[in-house]
Amino acid sequence: MPTVQFTVETPIAPEALVRALTDFSPDRPKHWRNIDPDHYKVHAQGGGWERNRYDWSQPGLVTATVQESNSFAPGSYWRYQIAPDGKGGSRVTCTVLRRGKGAKGQIVATLAGLFGKRVLKKDFELMLSQLSAPPIAN
Repeated sequence: MPTVQFTVETPIAPEALVRALTDFSPDRPKHWRNIDPDHYKVHAQGGGWERNRYDWSQPGLVTATVQESNSFAPGSYWRYQIAPDGKGGSRVTCTVLRRGKGAKGQIVATLAGLFGKRVLKKDFELMLSQLSAPPIAN
């Protein structure tokens, strides 16, 4: 049951970061590199190939819990704990729990346990840098 955890700081304010994490508009795949735009579909809000249920009812906490997936067992999750950093930005602790489903899922979960921290942190930092970059003028 590999669990990956990392913490990053960003100049993005906590409220703006929660909005980005819970933005289910058609633009979501532009910000999240690991979302395939051809397969992205919001089935319900609040409520893979992975179908997740998002909960942001607690201030400073956004959790995406797997409901269905071809690789991960239900109950696997991504959890983002967001706190002010005292400088106008945020300190985010991301915890990812992946329980494999089937042979493919077991392999992917094992790889996540071995390499996930570096890869997932880098992807998250890239997404944050894209969010904090000034918009490009047309």
